[in-house]
Amino acid sequence: LRPSPADRSLLSEEFNQAVYAALLIQGRAPYSAAFFVAHNGELPNEPAVREFRFNEGEFRALPEVQPETLPAEQESEAPKRHKGRLYALVATLLLIGLAACLLMWSFTGQAARPSWLRSSHQLQLAVTGNGRLLRISWNHSARDFDGSPGATLVITDGASRREVKLGSDELRLGSVEYDRSSPHVQVTMTIDRPGKGSENQSAEWNRH
Repeated sequence: LRPSPADRSLLSEEFNQAVYAALLIQGRAPYSAAFFVAHNGELPNEPAVREFRFNEGEFRALPEVQPETLPAEQESEAPKRHKGRLYALVATLLLIGLAACLLMWSFTGQAARPSWLRSSHQLQLAVTGNGRLLRISWNHSARDFDGSPGATLVITDGASRREVKLGSDELRLGSVEYDRSSPHVQVTMTIDRPGKGSENQSAEWNRH
């Protein structure tokens, strides 16, 4: 029982720089389970305690502890609601203005698209990071993913080579994390497109 690259990527985005616990449960009998306690938003490679047999009845019998609301937090809720409505209004006005600009631009008959609009549909595979942990990211809304059941990441890390299968749910995450072992990493993503042939793109990372 170990968190997958997609699990680590999703949890690090949701609980960035936070201390949290993840419970992994095997999907079939005998239903083993393991706890992982993260520090600074990252899960360790090994569980916090030894794997144990998961008993759903005992788990449901545990009492729920509700957090207490401090008076200062109650007083600050009204300004937060007001600020949230203001942000929503500004975002709506910006969307209306953007839609109007696109309509006017299309009516003028200009065939060329701006660079920012073209790039929104491209794969944009990239490898970033400064330490051992690298982030492999891509544009989860790229047109190449339309109708695709999944993709394959081929990671060449120095002399080692590893393949990671990504399903449609993992592709929608837009990134995974990878623990490198050499100063040169090359990544190639091959997208499965039934009836259309495969599409691939590569990216590299080098330690400077």
